[in-house]
Amino acid sequence: MNRWTDREIFKALDQVIKASAMDPDFRQIAVHDAKAALDLVSDIPLPEGFTVRFVEPGTADMVIVLPPVAAPDGELTDAQLEQVAGGRGQYPPGGYFEPHNSE
Repeated sequence: MNRWTDREIFKALDQVIKASAMDPDFRQIAVHDAKAALDLVSDIPLPEGFTVRFVEPGTADMVIVLPPVAAPDGELTDAQLEQVAGGRGQYPPGGYFEPHNSE
């Protein structure tokens, strides 16, 4: 069975984004059932517990993943530090956020 890699995830997300920009029916599928939209562009099923959500502009939420609970002495293990500090960058490069100019 195939597994998702970063490359596969970004490829599928890119395909959904492009299709959503061109096809209003596909866009509705993506907004209402992200898994169905991803299934249409990739033959690799989403991993169990992996959630993706596509939203219309202006309706996005921010999801923050909290680090694991620290040990009773308050220190994080090396593995926990790796998880917290090991970011994967932005997709797409530069991210989706546009700088806000207050002028």
